[in-house]
Amino acid sequence: MPVFAWQRGFSLLEMLIVLTLIAIVGSLTAPKLFKQYNRALERSQVQSYASRIERLRHQAFQQGRSVKLAKDDKGLGTWPELPDGWSAQELPVLRLLATGITNGGKLILQAHSGQRWQLEFAPLDGRIQIHAINADVENTLP
Repeated sequence: MPVFAWQRGFSLLEMLIVLTLIAIVGSLTAPKLFKQYNRALERSQVQSYASRIERLRHQAFQQGRSVKLAKDDKGLGTWPELPDGWSAQELPVLRLLATGITNGGKLILQAHSGQRWQLEFAPLDGRIQIHAINADVENTLP
Protein backbone atom coordinates (compact mmCIF):
# COMPACT_ATOMS: atom_id res chain seq x y z
CA MET A 1 0.00 0.00 0.00
CA PRO A 2 1.54 3.34 -1.00
CA VAL A 3 2.22 5.98 1.69
CA PHE A 4 1.14 9.49 0.82
CA ALA A 5 2.78 12.64 2.19
CA TRP A 6 -0.33 13.60 4.11
CA GLN A 7 -0.33 10.23 5.95
CA ARG A 8 3.14 10.56 7.53
CA GLY A 9 3.87 12.07 10.96
CA PHE A 10 1.63 14.03 13.27
CA SER A 11 -0.57 16.94 12.45
CA LEU A 12 0.06 20.36 13.97
CA LEU A 13 -3.12 20.04 16.00
CA GLU A 14 -2.01 16.71 17.50
CA MET A 15 1.37 18.16 18.46
CA LEU A 16 -0.26 21.22 20.06
CA ILE A 17 -2.58 19.00 22.10
CA VAL A 18 0.35 16.89 23.34
CA LEU A 19 2.41 19.98 24.22
CA THR A 20 -0.57 21.46 26.06
CA LEU A 21 -1.00 18.27 28.08
CA ILE A 22 2.70 18.23 28.94
CA ALA A 23 2.50 21.87 30.07
CA ILE A 24 -0.54 21.16 32.25
CA VAL A 25 1.07 18.13 33.90
CA GLY A 26 4.30 20.09 34.42
CA SER A 27 2.51 23.01 36.02
CA LEU A 28 0.74 20.65 38.42
CA THR A 29 3.83 18.69 39.46
CA ALA A 30 6.49 21.43 39.58
CA PRO A 31 5.29 23.04 42.85
CA LYS A 32 5.22 19.65 44.58
CA LEU A 33 8.73 18.85 43.41
CA PHE A 34 9.96 22.24 44.65
CA LYS A 35 8.28 21.64 48.02
CA GLN A 36 9.90 18.19 48.30
CA TYR A 37 13.28 19.69 47.45
CA ASN A 38 12.90 22.32 50.20
CA ARG A 39 11.77 19.66 52.67
CA ALA A 40 14.82 17.51 51.84
CA LEU A 41 17.07 20.55 52.29
CA GLU A 42 15.53 21.28 55.70
CA ARG A 43 15.87 17.62 56.69
CA SER A 44 19.55 17.79 55.77
CA GLN A 45 20.03 20.95 57.85
CA VAL A 46 18.33 19.49 60.93
CA GLN A 47 20.34 16.26 60.62
CA SER A 48 23.52 18.33 60.37
CA TYR A 49 22.51 20.22 63.53
CA ALA A 50 21.87 16.94 65.35
CA SER A 51 25.30 15.71 64.21
CA ARG A 52 26.95 18.77 65.75
CA ILE A 53 25.29 18.02 69.09
CA GLU A 54 26.35 14.38 68.79
CA ARG A 55 29.95 15.53 68.17
CA LEU A 56 29.79 17.66 71.34
CA ARG A 57 28.65 14.59 73.31
CA HIS A 58 31.48 12.52 71.82
CA GLN A 59 34.06 15.23 72.62
CA ALA A 60 32.81 15.47 76.20
CA PHE A 61 33.21 11.71 76.56
CA GLN A 62 36.70 11.64 75.00
CA GLN A 63 37.96 14.61 77.05
CA GLY A 64 36.42 13.29 80.28
CA ARG A 65 34.46 16.46 81.01
CA SER A 66 30.79 17.30 81.22
CA VAL A 67 29.09 19.85 78.98
CA LYS A 68 25.87 21.68 79.72
CA LEU A 69 23.82 22.99 76.79
CA ALA A 70 21.51 25.75 78.00
CA LYS A 71 20.12 29.02 76.75
CA ASP A 72 20.98 32.38 78.23
CA ASP A 73 19.49 35.88 78.13
CA LYS A 74 20.96 36.48 74.67
CA GLY A 75 19.44 33.41 73.03
CA LEU A 76 21.05 30.06 72.29
CA GLY A 77 23.66 30.25 75.02
CA THR A 78 25.86 27.17 74.80
CA TRP A 79 23.72 25.45 72.13
CA PRO A 80 25.31 25.27 68.65
CA GLU A 81 24.36 28.06 66.28
CA LEU A 82 21.22 27.39 64.24
CA PRO A 83 21.12 27.52 60.42
CA ASP A 84 20.17 30.91 58.93
CA GLY A 85 16.45 31.61 59.22
CA TRP A 86 15.86 28.92 61.86
CA SER A 87 14.62 29.50 65.40
CA ALA A 88 14.42 27.39 68.54
CA GLN A 89 10.99 27.24 70.13
CA GLU A 90 12.00 25.16 73.15
CA LEU A 91 15.53 24.92 74.47
CA PRO A 92 15.90 22.39 77.27
CA VAL A 93 18.92 22.16 79.53
CA LEU A 94 20.84 19.19 78.14
CA ARG A 95 23.71 17.73 80.12
CA LEU A 96 26.33 15.74 78.24
CA LEU A 97 28.20 13.92 80.98
CA ALA A 98 31.81 12.78 80.79
CA THR A 99 30.54 9.18 80.89
CA GLY A 100 28.61 9.68 77.62
CA ILE A 101 25.27 9.75 79.42
CA THR A 102 22.74 12.54 78.84
CA ASN A 103 19.74 13.65 80.87
CA GLY A 104 17.46 13.57 77.79
CA GLY A 105 15.00 16.15 76.57
CA LYS A 106 13.31 17.61 73.52
CA LEU A 107 14.38 20.49 71.33
CA ILE A 108 11.85 22.10 68.96
CA LEU A 109 13.28 23.92 65.93
CA GLN A 110 11.36 25.92 63.36
CA ALA A 111 12.63 26.38 59.82
CA HIS A 112 12.13 29.57 57.83
CA SER A 113 9.32 27.78 55.95
CA GLY A 114 7.35 27.33 59.17
CA GLN A 115 8.03 23.58 59.32
CA ARG A 116 8.77 22.47 62.88
CA TRP A 117 11.27 19.76 63.78
CA GLN A 118 11.67 17.99 67.11
CA LEU A 119 15.00 16.60 68.23
CA GLU A 120 14.42 14.07 70.98
CA PHE A 121 17.45 13.20 73.10
CA ALA A 122 17.22 9.78 74.71
CA PRO A 123 18.26 9.68 78.35
CA LEU A 124 21.35 7.64 79.09
CA ASP A 125 22.74 6.87 75.62
CA GLY A 126 21.96 10.30 74.11
CA ARG A 127 20.64 9.00 70.80
CA ILE A 128 18.88 11.70 68.83
CA GLN A 129 15.60 11.02 67.06
CA ILE A 130 14.34 13.61 64.60
CA HIS A 131 10.62 14.14 64.05
CA ALA A 132 8.99 16.43 61.50
CA ILE A 133 6.02 18.04 63.23
CA ASN A 134 3.07 18.89 60.99
CA ALA A 135 -0.46 19.89 61.85
CA ASP A 136 -1.83 16.73 60.21
CA VAL A 137 0.94 14.16 60.51
CA GLU A 138 4.14 13.52 62.41
CA ASN A 139 7.01 11.81 60.61
CA THR A 140 9.98 10.17 62.27
CA LEU A 141 13.30 10.29 60.47
CA PRO A 142 16.00 7.68 60.95
